[in-house]
Amino acid sequence: MSRKHTLKCFTDRYIHIASGRCTADIRRDDRGFMVGDYIEYQEGAYHEGRFLLTGNTVLVEITYIDPWSLPTGFINLSIKKVENG
Repeated sequence: MSRKHTLKCFTDRYIHIASGRCTADIRRDDRGFMVGDYIEYQEGAYHEGRFLLTGNTVLVEITYIDPWSLPTGFINLSIKKVENG
């Protein structure tokens, strides 16, 4: 069964994910990500020492997971924007 993960994302990266140009994300493997899971990225930025959300979100599906010679504890997620999510 797929799950939905909610992650914060800086604006400079968020715009590429939301446009569909960014199709991969290297993350710490601390959430039990699985192929078929969804990630809701929440756009935000630091302001006066606090991460403030803009209210913009984008939903993507994890299509492939690869450790890709990354340091232990990290994985490379292949992602695809969900058009009607």
